[in-house]
Amino acid sequence: MILHTSAYPYPVLEEERFDYKNAEYSIKQVREEENHIYLEHRLLGAEFLIELLKNKKAKFVTTVVVKEALYRETFSDIEEEISANRIVQKIPLLKEGVNHSFYAHLVYVGEDEEFELNYDDMDEFWRGKKIKLFKGSVLAKDGWRDLDFGVGDLFKIQKDESLEVSFNTEISLEDGGRIVCFMNKELYDKALKYPTSLQLRSVISHALSQAFLKLSRLDEIPNNFSSILYKLKEHGLDIKSQDFDPIKASLIILPHVLGECDE
Repeated sequence: MILHTSAYPYPVLEEERFDYKNAEYSIKQVREEENHIYLEHRLLGAEFLIELLKNKKAKFVTTVVVKEALYRETFSDIEEEISANRIVQKIPLLKEGVNHSFYAHLVYVGEDEEFELNYDDMDEFWRGKKIKLFKGSVLAKDGWRDLDFGVGDLFKIQKDESLEVSFNTEISLEDGGRIVCFMNKELYDKALKYPTSLQLRSVISHALSQAFLKLSRLDEIPNNFSSILYKLKEHGLDIKSQDFDPIKASLIILPHVLGECDE
């Protein structure tokens, strides 16, 4: 069944489409390193698509676009295969300081072939139907996404003249998540005037410690913090463990927030 979406002569798994029931295709950025990011493709449900993956007749593919550089490249190589329906790709970045957009999809790579669809997790419209897939047919789509924030971009200072204490830290859940450090007028003005002062460094360290404590208590960590969580795990810190140390975490992330090291 197809409602309010582009028509295909075969079922396609994507958001706001009803060809599959209780199925999902998604990607997320799991870590980053110099000039590369790692994207995890994950397919849940959709028995027909999983069969195609197991039989090497479908591939996870990522297209990268940088509009300002007229750059467009498609990648299908697998860095790590966790299972047939869950893989990690290593995606090179063109250069720092430009906006990268990513389009993740599942593509049919077998020979042109006819299939009879008898799968319980498909909409009844498709059950019993025969379809023909051609090489290059798009089977699932996650849509366009932009590159996750760098660590430094996730920390924001904001003035709050009504604040009775010097500063307070909150986790904003908007736009994928961000740490917001609210400062009273006196401290905020000092931060603008002396951005490299030891006092500001100490404040930001304490603010990060507050933020990590609050993050550790969330049931689900916002997507934008995946890079931070990866950096912490490199140092043996798991934000969900009972012995997680927010002070140690703040000292690890502080140089990235202050721009003292490459992210």
